[in-house]
Amino acid sequence: ISKRFDDAGEDMQSIDAGSKEVVGNFSFRMLLFAERANYISQDPQRIVFGVGSIQEKDFPTTFLIGLNDEEHHRPTQLDTGDIAWATLVLRLGFVGTLIYVFAVFVPFIIYCYKRRREVIPYCLLIYTLVSLLLISFTYKEIAASYFWLMPIILLTSSLPPRQVPSRH
Repeated sequence: ISKRFDDAGEDMQSIDAGSKEVVGNFSFRMLLFAERANYISQDPQRIVFGVGSIQEKDFPTTFLIGLNDEEHHRPTQLDTGDIAWATLVLRLGFVGTLIYVFAVFVPFIIYCYKRRREVIPYCLLIYTLVSLLLISFTYKEIAASYFWLMPIILLTSSLPPRQVPSRH
């Protein structure tokens, strides 16, 4: 564990020093995000809407940081699996990302928080918060639609049975 913290500390020092060189995992993710955020911030339309649902093969080679895409012989431009925020900001823009988080995550978190005394909503609350605040910086899970399959299935299975009114 101390090795991981030391590595992360070195990564942060390289970023603090203004280096644009990838030193480790953390600096790779932060520089990847910064490169995509900088691209989005150069055009008002992209700030709001991002680049949308363009496919990898149709997107020009713009970014230098990313995992190697063997098919296109360049770094992956759009759908990196490393940091959800880079994918969200690039695809949805800054405004779209805020709308996504506030329209989908916040109501779900509030709903689970209100029912936190029950086991399943409490576990889903923790799962969602950990995914949003920690895992999103190391994986793109929250940017994928399948992220919501397990929470929705578990949450609906924990709801009380619906009462049908009698016809007396």
